[in-house]
Amino acid sequence: MTYNGNIFVWRGPALRVSHYRTLFYGYDCVDYWLHARKSPALSVKYAMSFDADYGGDLRHYDVVKFADGSSRQTVNHRHDTKRCQFFNSMVYSCLYHDRVSLELSHTELVAARMKGLQLTLSSGTQDYEAIVLPANYVQGFLHAVQ
Repeated sequence: MTYNGNIFVWRGPALRVSHYRTLFYGYDCVDYWLHARKSPALSVKYAMSFDADYGGDLRHYDVVKFADGSSRQTVNHRHDTKRCQFFNSMVYSCLYHDRVSLELSHTELVAARMKGLQLTLSSGTQDYEAIVLPANYVQGFLHAVQ
């Protein structure tokens, strides 16, 4: 927990999902974590942030799909092109870094304490990364914030 003026901020440890892609791209990695903010006048606001590093075509992580089939828009915080280059004089491609977040309710997190949270980062037309937030992670985070 950190204290910034009148706001308390909690951040859980980052978890990672990654897989290797051939050629120039290397590993696609997504780090994700829960965080919460509380000011004296407001209730606690919960969110989950995602840092994605990937190569190839530009992606738009603008939707999160839940295991029950529902989906919600993410908030885009940044999109950076890290570098672009030719690979073996045949393929031109870039490496990117994106950060997005998803607001979560206290009710959603309380439900996730028992079975965890399964999400899919998506562009709306293509699913990219399966995200699993274990039940014990959620339970420990909620305990720390209380």
